[in-house]
Amino acid sequence: MGTSPHESCGCKGARFCGLCETSDRVKNLRIEGNKFESYQIFIYDPTRNIGIPSQNLTSKSSLEEIISETQKSRDFSPDSCVKLNGLILIQNFLSNEEETDILDMIDRVDWAPSQSGRRKQDYGPKVNFKQKKVKTNTFVGMPEYADFLLDKMRNHNSEKLGNYQPFEMCNLEYEESKKSGIEMHKDDMWIWGNRLISINLINGSVMTMTNDSTEQLCYVYMPHRSFLCMADDARYQWSHGILPHHIRGRRIALTMREAGKDFQEGGELYEKYGAELIRLGNIHMCDEAEKMAKIGKIEYDLIKRHDSPECDQHTKYECDLELAKYALMRSEMALKNVYNEEFVTPAKMRYLREDFEAAQENLRSLQMSPV
Repeated sequence: MGTSPHESCGCKGARFCGLCETSDRVKNLRIEGNKFESYQIFIYDPTRNIGIPSQNLTSKSSLEEIISETQKSRDFSPDSCVKLNGLILIQNFLSNEEETDILDMIDRVDWAPSQSGRRKQDYGPKVNFKQKKVKTNTFVGMPEYADFLLDKMRNHNSEKLGNYQPFEMCNLEYEESKKSGIEMHKDDMWIWGNRLISINLINGSVMTMTNDSTEQLCYVYMPHRSFLCMADDARYQWSHGILPHHIRGRRIALTMREAGKDFQEGGELYEKYGAELIRLGNIHMCDEAEKMAKIGKIEYDLIKRHDSPECDQHTKYECDLELAKYALMRSEMALKNVYNEEFVTPAKMRYLREDFEAAQENLRSLQMSPV
């Protein structure tokens, strides 16, 4: 998983990484000074779930300095501490063996270039945040390890994590050689809900959190194989980011987001987007054959329900609608998979495209003529 000398990045605008930092685009950027130089620095104490004021750290402290200060934090007085309400850090969330198995499944999937020196694997809807539009046609479900992780979350804290239903999962790869990072930000509050999840794989790192209204900065050290949840104040009052100088070697952040209130049942966008996204989030993918088998089983059950003597006209329509959605999903998967084949005849490509377009049209027709 090293960096290819000819590898390009996905940076644009004001973002840059180790692969593009010497480009003309980046040289022309107006680089701001250290915005957080005057902020009061805190170090997160996981044993007491508080931020302790630190006299030894600055806004430019290294990963090693932060680890050292974290190890000493339990000995510091809680006077003048800051509470990060909604922050949950679980150390050793995964065992070594569990991490190895998950990494093996992650690295079987192709990576796509992302911003700021990262690569990503997306499982979720395509979202246009500016126009507030959502596309679900490329979302076919969560990866095969999703159920395992959700079970682990429930077992660790059923009260706060037991009902977690991911709307999106995104694996983000960071590499020290690329100076990967993610800028200070708050996740979108229109589509994403309260609890943001990040599971730290391969190497430890630091989640840097800043509160601009109080001019406070808190370093949260995330050890290897740890679990972090940011909710409530930690989600809405504090920004968070990963600074490039806090990455060592390769790191993968396995992230999950849940639905915002408007997308949940009873919300104004539930019927338009939420119900379908929740349904897709409950489909957990395995390999290609297993995905097709799972879809086939769902279709078989829908057909049985449709043909049942007890099935009324409205339920038959709902079954037809679901069958049309799964038919579109199957044809789309077949069309995507054909691009991995070494030789594809024009006739086969034409057939797959026509099948996909017919599935799209069938679904549109059903959606426009509800019972």
